[in-house]
Amino acid sequence: MFRMIHVGSLAIRSRYWLLFVLALAVAGPLQTVRAAEPWTKFYTGDSEISALSISYDGKSLSAISRSDPMRMLLWELPKPELSGAAPLGSPPPGGIAFAANAPILVCQDSRARLTVLDMRRRRVFGEWEIEDSDVGKLAVANDGRHAVLGAATRAWWVDLTTGRVVAKVEAHADRLTGVALLAGEKSFLTAARDGRVRFWTMAGESAGELVLPTPANAPPALEKPLPIQAVATSRDGKRLAIARERSVSLWDLATRKQLHELPAALEFQRDLAFSPDGKWLIGVGYPRDIRIWNADSGKLTIAIPREPDNDSIASGALAVHTEDVQAVAFTPDGKSFFTAGTDKTVVKWTLAELLASANMAATPTLPVTSTPAKPPSTDSQQQSTIRLDRLDQFEVIRGEWKEERGRLIGSGNSRINSKARFPNDVTFRCKLKVNGPTNPRIRFDSFHFGYEGDRQEFFLHGPKAEGERFSFRFGQQYAIEVRVRGETATLLIDGKQIAQSQPKQNSQRMISIEAGGRQSRSSAEFSEVQVIAAE
Repeated sequence: MFRMIHVGSLAIRSRYWLLFVLALAVAGPLQTVRAAEPWTKFYTGDSEISALSISYDGKSLSAISRSDPMRMLLWELPKPELSGAAPLGSPPPGGIAFAANAPILVCQDSRARLTVLDMRRRRVFGEWEIEDSDVGKLAVANDGRHAVLGAATRAWWVDLTTGRVVAKVEAHADRLTGVALLAGEKSFLTAARDGRVRFWTMAGESAGELVLPTPANAPPALEKPLPIQAVATSRDGKRLAIARERSVSLWDLATRKQLHELPAALEFQRDLAFSPDGKWLIGVGYPRDIRIWNADSGKLTIAIPREPDNDSIASGALAVHTEDVQAVAFTPDGKSFFTAGTDKTVVKWTLAELLASANMAATPTLPVTSTPAKPPSTDSQQQSTIRLDRLDQFEVIRGEWKEERGRLIGSGNSRINSKARFPNDVTFRCKLKVNGPTNPRIRFDSFHFGYEGDRQEFFLHGPKAEGERFSFRFGQQYAIEVRVRGETATLLIDGKQIAQSQPKQNSQRMISIEAGGRQSRSSAEFSEVQVIAAE
């Protein structure tokens, strides 16, 4: 149930909002860029960013920071200095969205409280909140009068002028990861980690759902649909983009048929955005890159690496994003877009210059590359690479586990089991760092890699294991690779073969990761975890 908290002047009566008291902007040194560079870095007040939105007139940029307490940040474009900030409560962060045709900004905090701001009059129009709700997703109607709010597994259609709930639906069996208004703004869609996209009328009645095909590079023996990570609709309401693990697909909303499965998708998409004319689609996420596709042809146009790596870049050239990119937003004229992420950086990109660089019409110092062609496989079987560097891809069996920027960190007597199973012929790779006295292992059902007891050595355990034990140091990272072919398993560390064994051949294997056993007194970190399996 929504409850009206406040209507009135922002500066006097709002409990949380001092947004336009511009003295809140944090002063600090700004980085300068050369005129030839297609980007401008914006000052964030040292905040990680989780969501972005641009006003209907292109004059204001707003963001949600991941600080504690969270903040809503504001820039008056084109100035890169932060103009103002307002607290939003404790993490996790919520959503933020400008109306496309009206001076209305809606913010959603970690408890799904909605704050509606009239940007023209610089005042809060109203604040409403949902009881017992978790962080969710937000989409605002073009005229700023309605919004769809997704929180936990539910969705609400809200009248922003009165705070009245028009409709409430129990939308999914798992957490919502996206909501969007459809053409005519009399219906909406929801997407969730259960792998489903569902359609709803304004009255909250079901209007069907999309049947998503299994992506070509999905893990083998997939037991349930891949979770949806993000969705976006084109401004004309004709197209829908859906992001899943290593997969982005384009759909025709009128026919509800898939148009393209886009190449070179990121391993984990955090956000998607169409250009206002619907011609371009941008995806951002992990591992730190940005992808731009032609939405008409479905072809990848350019890929932007996380940082300049061209030898011809002049000394002192700025890095672009150095960590995961969390959000993307287009300007209303479609000439520019903004990206932001956990590297505490907001970047403005000039689309025309990026597209020109893709056609070799720009200076070679630009950090933009086309996607390299994959070398032909030397294996007779086609290979599929699956990343396993998120905890939600595992079942926690015991111990303390946490996920930090692509690293799985386990402490004490700890173990996780992969939810998916893999064929016998598989290659497992990861980076492993042991932080102190503990005995990490990676189990493949009939054999395992790791070390036993107090021996500070890595080895491959299993039937007829032979080779040399590898002495390692605490705090140092090592590249681990275990190849299984038929009844032969091979261990490589930092590219050098260390040991082999002859485990029993299985039809499928579950991969388990242990950070330590009962005698563990420290932790182990696993990063860049991936499985290369025969399809």
